[in-house]
Amino acid sequence: MSIPLPQLINAGAVSWTGALPAQVDAIVAQTSAQLIRFNQTSEDAARRTLLAHLLNAPLPATSAINPPFQTDFGPHTFIGEHVFINRDCFFVDLGGITIEDTSCLARA
Repeated sequence: MSIPLPQLINAGAVSWTGALPAQVDAIVAQTSAQLIRFNQTSEDAARRTLLAHLLNAPLPATSAINPPFQTDFGPHTFIGEHVFINRDCFFVDLGGITIEDTSCLARA
Protein backbone atom coordinates (compact mmCIF):
# COMPACT_ATOMS: atom_id res chain seq x y z
CA MET A 1 0.00 0.00 0.00
CA SER A 2 1.39 3.36 -1.03
CA ILE A 3 0.31 6.36 1.04
CA PRO A 4 -0.03 9.59 -0.94
CA LEU A 5 1.48 12.65 0.75
CA PRO A 6 2.69 10.77 3.87
CA GLN A 7 4.37 13.94 5.13
CA LEU A 8 0.91 15.29 6.04
CA ILE A 9 0.00 12.51 8.49
CA ASN A 10 0.27 13.82 12.06
CA ALA A 11 2.05 16.88 10.66
CA GLY A 12 0.37 19.59 12.70
CA ALA A 13 0.26 22.90 10.84
CA VAL A 14 0.82 22.39 7.11
CA SER A 15 2.54 24.89 4.84
CA TRP A 16 0.03 25.22 2.00
CA THR A 17 2.55 26.18 -0.68
CA GLY A 18 4.21 24.84 -3.80
CA ALA A 19 2.71 21.77 -5.47
CA LEU A 20 0.88 20.61 -2.33
CA PRO A 21 -2.48 22.37 -2.94
CA ALA A 22 -2.76 20.93 -6.47
CA GLN A 23 -1.80 17.44 -5.25
CA VAL A 24 -4.41 17.53 -2.48
CA ASP A 25 -7.07 18.94 -4.82
CA ALA A 26 -6.48 16.11 -7.32
CA ILE A 27 -6.92 13.44 -4.63
CA VAL A 28 -9.99 15.19 -3.21
CA ALA A 29 -11.57 15.26 -6.70
CA GLN A 30 -10.96 11.50 -7.10
CA THR A 31 -12.30 10.84 -3.61
CA SER A 32 -15.46 12.85 -4.27
CA ALA A 33 -16.22 10.87 -7.43
CA GLN A 34 -15.60 7.56 -5.65
CA LEU A 35 -17.82 8.57 -2.73
CA ILE A 36 -20.72 9.33 -5.05
CA ARG A 37 -20.44 5.83 -6.53
CA PHE A 38 -19.99 4.19 -3.10
CA ASN A 39 -23.01 5.95 -1.61
CA GLN A 40 -25.22 5.04 -4.57
CA THR A 41 -24.20 1.38 -4.76
CA SER A 42 -26.26 -1.25 -2.96
CA GLU A 43 -24.10 -4.34 -3.57
CA ASP A 44 -21.58 -5.10 -0.80
CA ALA A 45 -18.87 -6.47 -3.11
CA ALA A 46 -19.02 -3.37 -5.30
CA ARG A 47 -18.88 -1.12 -2.24
CA ARG A 48 -15.80 -2.95 -0.96
CA THR A 49 -14.08 -2.53 -4.31
CA LEU A 50 -14.86 1.19 -4.30
CA LEU A 51 -13.63 1.53 -0.71
CA ALA A 52 -10.37 -0.21 -1.59
CA HIS A 53 -9.74 2.49 -4.20
CA LEU A 54 -10.97 5.28 -1.95
CA LEU A 55 -8.93 4.24 1.11
CA ASN A 56 -5.98 2.99 -0.96
CA ALA A 57 -6.23 -0.37 0.85
CA PRO A 58 -8.84 -3.12 1.09
CA LEU A 59 -11.39 -2.82 3.89
CA PRO A 60 -10.87 -5.83 6.17
CA ALA A 61 -13.50 -8.54 5.62
CA THR A 62 -14.50 -8.23 9.29
CA SER A 63 -15.17 -4.49 8.99
CA ALA A 64 -18.08 -2.53 7.49
CA ILE A 65 -18.91 1.04 6.50
CA ASN A 66 -22.59 1.84 6.00
CA PRO A 67 -23.45 4.52 3.46
CA PRO A 68 -23.85 7.35 3.24
CA PHE A 69 -20.22 7.91 4.17
CA GLN A 70 -18.11 11.00 3.54
CA THR A 71 -14.43 11.79 3.81
CA ASP A 72 -12.57 14.86 2.64
CA PHE A 73 -9.38 13.08 1.54
CA GLY A 74 -9.70 9.29 1.81
CA PRO A 75 -6.34 7.53 1.58
CA HIS A 76 -5.20 8.74 5.01
CA THR A 77 -7.90 6.67 6.76
CA PHE A 78 -6.66 3.36 8.15
CA ILE A 79 -9.24 0.84 9.38
CA GLY A 80 -8.54 -2.21 11.52
CA GLU A 81 -10.33 -5.54 11.92
CA HIS A 82 -13.85 -5.82 13.35
CA VAL A 83 -14.65 -2.13 12.79
CA PHE A 84 -18.21 -0.92 12.23
CA ILE A 85 -18.81 2.59 10.89
CA ASN A 86 -22.48 3.51 10.83
CA ARG A 87 -24.17 5.77 8.28
CA ASP A 88 -23.71 9.53 8.04
CA CYS A 89 -20.13 9.63 9.34
CA PHE A 90 -17.81 12.32 7.93
CA PHE A 91 -14.05 11.88 8.26
CA VAL A 92 -11.52 14.71 7.95
CA ASP A 93 -8.43 12.62 7.32
CA LEU A 94 -5.79 14.74 5.60
CA GLY A 95 -3.68 14.50 8.78
CA GLY A 96 -4.54 10.81 9.18
CA ILE A 97 -7.18 8.76 11.01
CA THR A 98 -6.41 5.32 12.42
CA ILE A 99 -9.36 3.27 13.66
CA GLU A 100 -8.04 0.40 15.74
CA ASP A 101 -9.44 -3.13 15.83
CA THR A 102 -12.83 -3.77 17.43
CA SER A 103 -14.23 -0.24 17.15
CA CYS A 104 -17.70 1.11 16.45
CA LEU A 105 -18.33 4.65 15.19
CA ALA A 106 -21.58 6.50 14.64
CA ARG A 107 -22.70 10.04 14.19
CA ALA A 108 -23.94 11.68 17.38
